[in-house]
Parts: sequence; structure tokens; C-alpha cells
Amino acid sequence: MASFLHSAFCFEVINASLEHQDPPTLGKVVKLWNHYVAARGGSGEEKEQRGTAHHESSPGLQNEYASVGPNAPSEAPLFVTWETISSDESRRLRGCIGTFEPLELEEGLKTYARIA
Repeated sequence: MASFLHSAFCFEVINASLEHQDPPTLGKVVKLWNHYVAARGGSGEEKEQRGTAHHESSPGLQNEYASVGPNAPSEAPLFVTWETISSDESRRLRGCIGTFEPLELEEGLKTYARIA
């Protein structure tokens, strides 16, 4: 299942691409998130499970770490979708690409974030 940290990783990939830099690894994004949450007074996992992280409006993402932790699948079918949100909060599809064939998660997200 897609997670907030997968989305953050995709944004970091795009940012690095625009800055002509190498993107961070998914593991680095997870570590940075944990550091950020710890600085705010709690563990990332605890806040995610309580639903108090930044993605409160995204139901279905209650256990963030199940999709990026040690028991996470290394390969999975995946889709990356980018939408724009206008000032009236309407959404428009900006790009989407994916496959039902299992791909290595980090490399697949990195590639599809750029292509979409």
C-alpha cells in the first residue's frame, strides 16, 4: 500500500532532479522523517499509528511503517500519479504511469516519479 513516506520520496526525487542532484534513498527519507518527528516530541511510528502526522486527511495510511519498514515488500506493482490543486481546491491530473508487474520499490518509484 502506498504511504506518506513513498510520496515524500517521490517529491524528493523530483526536487533532486530539478536541482541536478542525486536523489536521497528511500531509507534516507525514512530516517529524516523519523528525526523530524522525534524533534517534535515522539516517534514517527507512534504518531503515524495515532494518525497525528501531516497526512491526517488521508484515510487508509494509518500504519505508515508497514509499507517501508523491515517487513515491507521489496517488489510490488506500482503507480505514480501527480495532480495539481488549484486555488478553488479542484484537482487536475498532471501525470500518471504505472505497471501491474512487480518492480523493485525504490527504483520503480524513482523512475516513475520522474516519468509521470
